[in-house]
Amino acid sequence: MKATSAVVGVAAAGAVLIAAVVMGQGNSTPSGSSNTSTTTGCPGQTLNTAAAPAWATIPSQPTVPPVVNALRRDGVFTAATPAAAAPATVPPAVPVPSTPAAAAQTAGGGAVPTQPAATACDSSYNAGARAAGATATWDPGNIISDAVFYNTASMTVDQVRTFINTQNASCSTSNQWCLKNLKVSFTAQPADQYCQAVPAGNGIDTATAVSEFSAACGINPQVMLTTLQKESQGLTRTNPTASTYDAAWGWNCPDTGTGGSANCDPAGRGFFLQGYMMAKQWSKYRQRIPAGYYPYQVGKTVDILWNVAETGCGSSPVTIKNIATASLYVYTPYQPNPASLAAYPGEGDRCSSYGNRNFFRMFQKYFGDTGGGLVPASSGNGNGQPAAYQPGPTQTASGQVGPIPVAYNGNRITIPSVDHVPTNMQGQTITAPNAKVAAALAAGLTWLGTPYSWGGGSATGPTLGICGPDGAENDCNINGFDCSGLTMYIAAKFGVTIPHLSTDQRDSAHAIPWSSAQPGDIVGYSGHVTIFIGTFNGVRMQLEAPNSHHFIQITNVGNAEVEDNSVYRYWQ
Repeated sequence: MKATSAVVGVAAAGAVLIAAVVMGQGNSTPSGSSNTSTTTGCPGQTLNTAAAPAWATIPSQPTVPPVVNALRRDGVFTAATPAAAAPATVPPAVPVPSTPAAAAQTAGGGAVPTQPAATACDSSYNAGARAAGATATWDPGNIISDAVFYNTASMTVDQVRTFINTQNASCSTSNQWCLKNLKVSFTAQPADQYCQAVPAGNGIDTATAVSEFSAACGINPQVMLTTLQKESQGLTRTNPTASTYDAAWGWNCPDTGTGGSANCDPAGRGFFLQGYMMAKQWSKYRQRIPAGYYPYQVGKTVDILWNVAETGCGSSPVTIKNIATASLYVYTPYQPNPASLAAYPGEGDRCSSYGNRNFFRMFQKYFGDTGGGLVPASSGNGNGQPAAYQPGPTQTASGQVGPIPVAYNGNRITIPSVDHVPTNMQGQTITAPNAKVAAALAAGLTWLGTPYSWGGGSATGPTLGICGPDGAENDCNINGFDCSGLTMYIAAKFGVTIPHLSTDQRDSAHAIPWSSAQPGDIVGYSGHVTIFIGTFNGVRMQLEAPNSHHFIQITNVGNAEVEDNSVYRYWQ
């Protein structure tokens, strides 16, 4: 699952690879490659296969809603509600095509899916911009789209078999352990909340096995094949033995060994068990990530390590754009640094990791567009829309902005029509005192729906909070803002550094009478602060991070609870 060093060539027979594999020389794309764009089943979304070989041609498929089950939390991570998707508009100097709205996901009660979940539409899949997807560059927050990751109709059994035979052509026909020759037997796997039933197999080939467990668990077989190569060079090994497949997919091989090395459970050995449990794990992530089980939440910003913690190389913040990308980080919790990206398919520096880099590049090599990455953008948005903060990891001089698109033009901001905004406030216009304050307020509004986390938030974005009493027992596991963390972040967008503690913020600001209050001022309560956004129909409104188990939202100013007769101003 991890990548601490690049591996070129084939490891010794029977050895368990504890480093992610780096592809060396590969087969050239055969003639007869498809040059078509085919539907994914997601409205307005197509998969471009121009650079994909014939076996990767993607047939049409029915639209099947994503399978998302309401599961009990495991007590480690508080459930976080992913921010509602909305059409993206273009931020200043960052022109990208518009993003279609995400299809709604419905929660179930643990029922077994009646058919494979063919697609899961996500807002990170950028329809109309995928023509260059096969050559897209790395985007840490969008490695692969949900539409591609859960596309079970991407390959037929025969196409999987042709692909395996082509990639494994150099392995001897007389070696029974070569992937193309391998026959596997296994007992029937019952249906559960993650996968459909898989019938028993006796001497079936690997193409059939991969196709069966991919379909049963709702995972693209291309994802399974790419992961097999990423984890163990399983596609291209030329001298395999029986033990070669002990950790074929790296399933149940956490980085808990000496120095952060892989520590594989011997009970999970074997080609079928590794593959089937890997597919089930992906399906489990698909259901559990939206239920808040893991720190990698859609629309949230997470510090992701460059390499194992033991290296001391640190991390960098990444805003996760979809469940598929979150799943890759749960399984391999590292991102490649610039040295790793520049060195592909070779080694970078001591802080380089390769696992997720290799998955992205290998998928592109074998199958073309991942639906993720950064594709060339045309200049301007061409739709007359005002500037806006874009969802995703948009970096600015004073940190990141959140996942909710918020349009603003000059000193006017349009309040987005999303959850955590009262219906009568959706689409309303905030008139800020100047363009600088408008940009700062727009940045704050991009975090609507982000969890409250006591002690969380900084001048650059959300952070893990502090575990404490009164409902904050789990806040050290929640990436978010507390009330004064949010005001600190917005003040930083003004270009002002202010203290984190709410009482210190009030003490060090200019007190302004309520009669002169303007959007961008801080409202002071006992032990609490918010951002004033204006008066609408005679009602004062505010942007606030209220308390644990709640989310950043727009609410009425609680006049009876306001402690001071003044507001507090840092902007100029």
